[in-house]
Amino acid sequence: MSSQSSSGRSAASIWIGCFFLLGFIGILALLTLVLGNVHGEEFSPQTFSVREFSYHRFPITRTRITATQLPAPTGTLACSTDISIHLPAGISSSGTIRWDLADHTIGSEGPIRADASILLTYLRSNHWDQWSTKEPLLAKVLWPAVQQLAIQQCYFGIPELMQGAEEATNPTELKATIDRVSLRSAEIAAKTLESKKMTKEAIDMASWGIGFGKSSYLQGILDSRPNTEAEISQ
Repeated sequence: MSSQSSSGRSAASIWIGCFFLLGFIGILALLTLVLGNVHGEEFSPQTFSVREFSYHRFPITRTRITATQLPAPTGTLACSTDISIHLPAGISSSGTIRWDLADHTIGSEGPIRADASILLTYLRSNHWDQWSTKEPLLAKVLWPAVQQLAIQQCYFGIPELMQGAEEATNPTELKATIDRVSLRSAEIAAKTLESKKMTKEAIDMASWGIGFGKSSYLQGILDSRPNTEAEISQ
């Protein structure tokens, strides 16, 4: 009798343990689906396209547990044809397409904006569609310059450039604004890259920026650049 009673209690304990284990797994799975869901939007400066992405990660350790889902891997055009007709054909000189983070949402949190969202705000504004149609000569100068800032990841310089475009009365005036903004953006970006010990990237930024005007800072980077790849990587 005692043996049967003990056996019954053991079986009950096992069932209770399984019940709690399944409950724990279910709660963990629910938390992962809700709090571990990451989704957002990326922007390609080479093609002016946007695409959505999503994946799941474990909320506590932030370890990714699923592959990134891309409903439209190549993306869709982020602007109207009023703007896109002024962009140069093709992609970057390296032949590659880069995707920059525009925004992302983690679980129930609100969207977290990234640098590329600065440009998307302008591209999605009807004001700039209308402006590009009304001012085709200025638009032809503006949008390639905007694209170059984006390719160089100098999104922070775009608001000043857009303001300059609004104030410009002719392409020559706008070109002067582009040179000024691009040069200043290159200086800021190069300083950031140098502070992160990203020597090669800082040199590349200086090489791009110096084409817009004189800069003792950018020239100093170019004059002191290493002579070999080995020196750059140190």
